[in-house]
Amino acid sequence: MKKMLMSVVVLICLCLLASCGYSPSTSNAGEPTSQPTAPLVPFKVTSVDMAVSPASIAGMSCGTNVTVTYTATFHATPSSSSGTVLFGYTLNNGRGQRNASITFSPGQTTKSYTFTWSGALPLDHTYPEAGGIQVISPNQLTSSLVAPIGQCASGKFQVTSIAMAVSPTSVQGLSCGTSIVVTYTATIHVAPNNSGGTVQFTSTVNNGRGQTPARITFGQGETTKTYTFTWSGALPVDHTYPEAGGIQVTSPNQLTSSLVGPTGQCSTSSAAFHVTNVAMAVSPTSIQGLSCGTSVVVTYTATIHVAANGPGGTVKFSYTVNNGRGQTSASITFSPGQTVRTYTFTWSGALPADHTSPGPGGIQVTSPNQLTSLLVVPTGTCR
Repeated sequence: MKKMLMSVVVLICLCLLASCGYSPSTSNAGEPTSQPTAPLVPFKVTSVDMAVSPASIAGMSCGTNVTVTYTATFHATPSSSSGTVLFGYTLNNGRGQRNASITFSPGQTTKSYTFTWSGALPLDHTYPEAGGIQVISPNQLTSSLVAPIGQCASGKFQVTSIAMAVSPTSVQGLSCGTSIVVTYTATIHVAPNNSGGTVQFTSTVNNGRGQTPARITFGQGETTKTYTFTWSGALPVDHTYPEAGGIQVTSPNQLTSSLVGPTGQCSTSSAAFHVTNVAMAVSPTSIQGLSCGTSVVVTYTATIHVAANGPGGTVKFSYTVNNGRGQTSASITFSPGQTVRTYTFTWSGALPADHTSPGPGGIQVTSPNQLTSLLVVPTGTCR
């Protein structure tokens, strides 16, 4: 009985000591204790999760500029040392790859990498494409491919607006009779994201009284094209030209542009219509070396100049091919603003042995004023 009581007392004492944090140890007094550590495992990529943003392009208009972001989330083995992941990524379903790398710190298990495609959504729906990752090191692993779902929507081919411009913008300060070229430019706009087509239209340079058919073709997705047409001529003193120009679209829809024309008017001169000078020329310039009796045609050309910016009129004159012994009457008409015209007359025959022909030729103006030109003749004599 006494032994049982002693055992109970010892047991109670041991329990009390344990509750106070004391535990018996077989270590020698003063020696430290050590805890076992988990062993490091080799660095390895276990999986790659792929995500894409936006998740869908359905409802977007073709031609819209977008940026598609692909995100790869790499998972590595836990309790591993640091390491670098080498990989290639694609954003065109694997046809092309670019290399990249990402580094994990010791014990890090997750890291992400993003890459992008950006551009206008094409009408043929070739982009954006599937993107993904192919791990090369420390082990090999290929992710799934992801891409936005849906397709962009194309628009109807139609002309939405026409902008007109003209050059020169003004004829103010130019002299009537000046020759100019007026260029009309139509900038044709069609709806975006279209499949392409042909615009048919007519153009006018005289305020719609006359029309000239034309057409211009747009490629797929093109939204703007220009068309130019011209009027050219001498600025008339009655200011009837240049006139307003524009275009009228007839297909694929109907639309009429505004009309534009140069502002201002040419300036007229108060000077009366009159001849200012006459220049004479002859061909051939020489008969030297030709045999007498040879048949030739000698052409005399009178270049008649009148005052600038004139209202136009008729020049009356006489011409001679024999040094004035005989005269033949003639006339020539100038349009408003016209300043130069030419008139030709001839002598023809066999070169005489007495060298009397061809004779000097020229003209004598009688109206609207009087003026006599110089006389010209081929040089030399026949032999």
